[in-house]
Amino acid sequence: MTGAPANAIVPNTTVLSNFAQVDHIELIVDLPRLVAVPAVQTELTEGVETHRYLEHALTALEEGAIGGGTPNRAVPLGDA
Repeated sequence: MTGAPANAIVPNTTVLSNFAQVDHIELIVDLPRLVAVPAVQTELTEGVETHRYLEHALTALEEGAIGGGTPNRAVPLGDA
């Protein structure tokens, strides 16, 4: 898919961080029409040194459960 779906759900870093903190990131990646922007991955990467639980969200990104894309462009999660 090359763009965000209609009525996309775009979680910010706080949303992913909260699910990662309680070790249930899988609950958010199962939502329909979920998309992410690269800035979120950047913020998670910058925060992981002091907030180790962010590794849960970064692992999901690296494994393709949460996708990435070009700056300022939302892409469907899992379509990395």
